[in-house]
Amino acid sequence: MNKSLITLIIIVILATIMYIISGFPQPQIITCTKETFICADGSTVRRSGPKCRFTACPKITKEELTATPSAFLTPTDKILR
Repeated sequence: MNKSLITLIIIVILATIMYIISGFPQPQIITCTKETFICADGSTVRRSGPKCRFTACPKITKEELTATPSAFLTPTDKILR
């Protein structure tokens, strides 16, 4: 009698635990693709957030757009050797 009562109690407890666990929806994990977007200033941004959108590019000023980068040579530049 005692063994069957203990078995019944264990079954009821396990069934209750399983019901509680299965009754709550698990949060879905969102994983974005690892794409990058090249901004106008040459920097890159990745996808993020719940909708996997690209983050905003950094703001660039008018002076930055018209400035000549010093890393590039023009045809009239002399190459020092």
